[in-house]
Amino acid sequence: VIRIIREEALVNRSYKLGGRLFSRLNELKDRFSFIKEVRGRGLMVSLEFSRADDNLNVETISDEMLKRGFIIGFNPTANLIRFLPPLTIEEGEIEAMVENLNMVLEKMN
Repeated sequence: VIRIIREEALVNRSYKLGGRLFSRLNELKDRFSFIKEVRGRGLMVSLEFSRADDNLNVETISDEMLKRGFIIGFNPTANLIRFLPPLTIEEGEIEAMVENLNMVLEKMN
């Protein structure tokens, strides 16, 4: 496994794709005032929300994304969702995930 990680430069690739994910999530932050912060490193990225209520909670976001085929983690205490995709994720999959997240957030807004 370590040989494959090195040969395919998966760590460096994760920083590049993580930068793309970070950028796309910051676009959502600019669009939705209830997104407090985007933070992370490489492909480990999280969104913190400034509010939690009946209309907007991280468990519901996670459930809605699962219905759309995306597994994302959540922490209700910290009011955040987290993304931990595999190092082999494709850029198109990141784009699809962000677009679906955008649709979920629009519905909850």
